[in-house]
Amino acid sequence: MKKALIIIGGSTLQLPAIRRAKELGLYTVVTDRNADAPGRAAADRFVLLDGTDVEGFIRVGEDVSRSYRICGAFAGSDFGLPAVAALNGHFRLPGASALSVRLALDKSLSKDIWIRKGICTPAGAIISGKDDLRAAVERFGFPVILKPVNASGSRGIRSAADYDELDSAYESARGISGKVLAEKLLHGTHLDVNGVFHDGGFHECGILERMFSPPPFHYPVKGVTPPDYKDCALLYSLLERSARALGITGGPVKGDVIVTKDGPFIIELAPRFHGEVSTSFVLPLAGMDPVRAWFESLNGGKEFKMQKGDRAAGWAGLFPNEGGRVASVSGLDEAAALEGVSVMITRKPGEVVKKPADNTALCGFVWAAGQSREQALASLDKACSFIRFETETEAA
Repeated sequence: MKKALIIIGGSTLQLPAIRRAKELGLYTVVTDRNADAPGRAAADRFVLLDGTDVEGFIRVGEDVSRSYRICGAFAGSDFGLPAVAALNGHFRLPGASALSVRLALDKSLSKDIWIRKGICTPAGAIISGKDDLRAAVERFGFPVILKPVNASGSRGIRSAADYDELDSAYESARGISGKVLAEKLLHGTHLDVNGVFHDGGFHECGILERMFSPPPFHYPVKGVTPPDYKDCALLYSLLERSARALGITGGPVKGDVIVTKDGPFIIELAPRFHGEVSTSFVLPLAGMDPVRAWFESLNGGKEFKMQKGDRAAGWAGLFPNEGGRVASVSGLDEAAALEGVSVMITRKPGEVVKKPADNTALCGFVWAAGQSREQALASLDKACSFIRFETETEAA
């Protein structure tokens, strides 16, 4: 019986994963809540389904299993992980369990476990009101960073350097989730660490250095591999220990790590690869393809095999200067003409965009490859310097 892979999400960014699965001979079942998702045409079967509809995925899985043997479920974003876990449990697939997904996606639960197990993570506290907030500041000192515990895409995340900024940072996080985590804001090098658990072992799957917007917002704007950090074995060890502490012993895993003068700290973790922007685009440019390697293992590979990268590559996000309706986009041809550079635009003239405060303001991406990280970063900066999103303020 032919094997089938269920892929949650059919946007343009998911197309490389869909193509990799089909190249390996897997029957691809792609779901998306958007009936016009680009992945619809690329899939062997498309199902109109919200990625959070866990019961719906079980029904889809039961239907697919009548004609195919389901070998795995895959999601590149947090919202699809509960469904992946449900499919894993129902069909006995390799990957994270429902409990481990719940622990990973709740930043407060994972932090409590890591602290109890002696794993380095920033000091933090759950905030339920202004009194808790001030108590946390007295404990940690400024600067602090406030996060919704169960949100992604940097939504609601904001830091405070003093008491004047504290209340607005708290309201920003509380507006996304009623449960807010306050952490000591650490300074250092941010790193995206990827791995896979396969057949009891842990496998290294690439590291990117990630750069963020200036405070008080903290959304990613750029990433590059190889990172400007040499002890990658230490980072992979931290990821493995942090994942195992949450009960994750199968499938992809990614960790957000910061390296300070006191060493590396795990910030957060999820049982998936880092987003498609880096995992499906940047790492293959650098000579690594963890998504393909994971799919190969699901397709019957007895060993997890991934080629180590020998090149540099990176990504940069494209943001508008101001929110409003996009009037024009310029500089695309000049940017795309640069050697080793490719551009993807996700917001077009006529669409409404937000003033940058988190990842929902993204208007597109630039990718670049080079012989060194410095060359890749220089190409990204040059390409981004050409591209402009002109916006018009909407009438009240």
